[in-house]
Amino acid sequence: MIAIDRVANLATTLAGLRSTVADGALIDLDGLGGAIVEAMNAARAALEPERAELRPALLTLMAELDQLAAALARQQHAGAQQRAAAAYDAVAAYGGATPLSAPSDGQQGQPS
Repeated sequence: MIAIDRVANLATTLAGLRSTVADGALIDLDGLGGAIVEAMNAARAALEPERAELRPALLTLMAELDQLAAALARQQHAGAQQRAAAAYDAVAAYGGATPLSAPSDGQQGQPS
């Protein structure tokens, strides 16, 4: 049962990380790769009776990894949008033209 416990605990940890990301917080992924390797090594070393019971736990782990990856991608996209909006605001605050405020007569970037 050691392998099942390791895999299940890792899935629970990933669910917690995903929840933290969904709340907008940054997470530290240091050590996650090692924990995954340890769980997979434990699964490989499991004896035959435990292997059949491992399948649902491994499927749950895979789903949690996929969901965490998706949450991190959403967080990264949202951060990029915020940085772009802040850059436009900064340019506009200093009197510069932004694509939203630039002349629409086709003369943008052309000397007068």
